[in-house]
Amino acid sequence: MAFAFQIYGDFSGYSDIARGLSKLLGIELVVNFRFPYFVRTPQEFWTHWHISLSEWLRDYLFLPFSYWCSRRLDGVRWLGLRDDFWIYAAATSVTMLLAGLWHGAAWTFVLWGAYQGALLVTFRWLALRQRRRRRLPPGGWAFEWRHAPAVLLMFALTCYGWLIFRADSLFQAVLLTGRVFTAFDPSWAVLRAVGLPLLLHAGPLLVIHTAEARAGSLDTVAGWPRLARYSVYVAIVYTIVLFGDFEGSDFIYFQF
Repeated sequence: MAFAFQIYGDFSGYSDIARGLSKLLGIELVVNFRFPYFVRTPQEFWTHWHISLSEWLRDYLFLPFSYWCSRRLDGVRWLGLRDDFWIYAAATSVTMLLAGLWHGAAWTFVLWGAYQGALLVTFRWLALRQRRRRRLPPGGWAFEWRHAPAVLLMFALTCYGWLIFRADSLFQAVLLTGRVFTAFDPSWAVLRAVGLPLLLHAGPLLVIHTAEARAGSLDTVAGWPRLARYSVYVAIVYTIVLFGDFEGSDFIYFQF
């Protein structure tokens, strides 16, 4: 869970830096993250996480491969499911496997891609069984508290994906998976070393993102009263000074 916040803060943070620097030069870049941990389904996650890559994968891999599959699976009906589901399943699986390989030639990335593809296909199948589609409104997505159980479930599934992504080998991924279910007993020292910074740093950001998600806007804080707005600024500066890494370490995604 801590890595989930680390990789999000790292990747979303430097994307925002790039957008801000580009604005200084008069260049408007697309928003690359939009509350990815507040989504309810894998389909929503990939329209909120690394949006630029997701759209590239959709346009240049998923859609062409879907068209290729449609000419070969037209009219096919297996296990009571129509051809459009199998076309989606095949195109999604191939796209996510290639997305995993894009991160590096390692079996952990292949497994991560397969895991993401399996989530997408499974949730698509569940949506078909329920006879309803969850679509995003054109202007964004607003968080509602009645969706909290689905959001928490999706966050847990996302965190397990990050476990696979972060593992150094398939053996370590299997070992960590087993420990999650059989030996998840972090010591007080670990909780203090990881939990306290996570609580003090991610807690305020979680409150801000909740407000932004409910408003459907990334500029919510700018409209707050002056006292509340500057309290947020002071808190962010304080956490940077207290927990910041000033040794000049690279961004995580610079290795991909």
